[in-house]
Amino acid sequence: MNYGSLKDLIKLYSCVTKGKFILASGKESDYLINLKNILTTASGLDYVGHYIYSFIKNLPIDIVAGEGLGGTALAIATSFYSVYQ
Repeated sequence: MNYGSLKDLIKLYSCVTKGKFILASGKESDYLINLKNILTTASGLDYVGHYIYSFIKNLPIDIVAGEGLGGTALAIATSFYSVYQ
């Protein structure tokens, strides 16, 4: 399926918020980009799975894993996408 670019998905799922935010580094930012809005949709997971798979498909990889918070969805999307290729 074609959902456009990542930029299109970021706009579609309102992932950018303007305001004052304190980053994990302690620095302040005027914008917050929250990609979790994309990762909780079928179209977003399909896009991300396809995108990551396109980078690793020719590598000798048997397992895809991700860290507990956020990475799990990426690993599942990539693994799921790879089954149908």
